[in-house]
Amino acid sequence: MEAVLFFIAAIGALGGAIGVVAMRNPFYSVLALIAHLFSLAVLFLMLTSAFVAAAQVVVHADAVPDGAPEQLVEGDPEVLSLDVPQGLVDTGER
Repeated sequence: MEAVLFFIAAIGALGGAIGVVAMRNPFYSVLALIAHLFSLAVLFLMLTSAFVAAAQVVVHADAVPDGAPEQLVEGDPEVLSLDVPQGLVDTGER
């Protein structure tokens, strides 16, 4: 059972790390980062390093909300692919 949990967490950590780099949409990249961080926390817990796992989750739980919204706001609209109807956005043109 421990080997199965290890492989699931390892695949989650690798998949999350690849997803952070490979995703074009910053929102999905942040979701992949969160999956990666929790997979690493599971791996640390399996090594009986509860302090390192808790510290990682606490430190990154504070860092992700600080940096992610800035990337979403400053991102390229084509990359974000936001489908907003034309009447809902005030462009300032009169």
